[in-house]
Amino acid sequence: MRAIIVGAGIAGLAAAQGLRLIGWDAAVYEQAEKLEPLGAGLSLSANALRALRALGLYEPVVAGAQPIRRLDLLDQRGKVLQTTDFEEFSRRYDHLAMAVLHRGDLHKGLLSKLEDGIIRTGMECVGAREAGDRIVLHFANGDAVEAACLRRHSLCGAQGAVPGVTQAFCPLHVLAGHFAGCATRDGSCPA
Repeated sequence: MRAIIVGAGIAGLAAAQGLRLIGWDAAVYEQAEKLEPLGAGLSLSANALRALRALGLYEPVVAGAQPIRRLDLLDQRGKVLQTTDFEEFSRRYDHLAMAVLHRGDLHKGLLSKLEDGIIRTGMECVGAREAGDRIVLHFANGDAVEAACLRRHSLCGAQGAVPGVTQAFCPLHVLAGHFAGCATRDGSCPA
């Protein structure tokens, strides 16, 4: 099977690795000309770290992370209201329970297991359309990529703030009546 992923960010690279593990051939199209370590610090909880382990990416990602061993919740006077012992959770899960790292280090870890040539940079997706049982993606440079549509009722756009694919199949007015309390442009919706 072949998968086309638009966006070489965290979601796109994780999807490519997961699909690769189940035997799919994944191609990732990224609008940036060069992959660079962008962003700021972020934290990874036990669920994210467990997912990285399942993807075979735990070790390369935590190599650049700082473990969080304990978290204290304080009131405005500095009095401890609650303490969370992440060391105990780490022993229970047999991996870190929480860690912080730069987004660029997470990205580097996600890239570590993908083969050369899987990511095509400089490929800004400007549109997508259904063509029977196929999906056709259109890029700013005039290229088009076509793939079989395996599931006609959902679409995953992993391109973050550049919503070419997501907007084509799920315009914001479709989402307007279905607000779930948080906003995101990554995800799936009825196609």
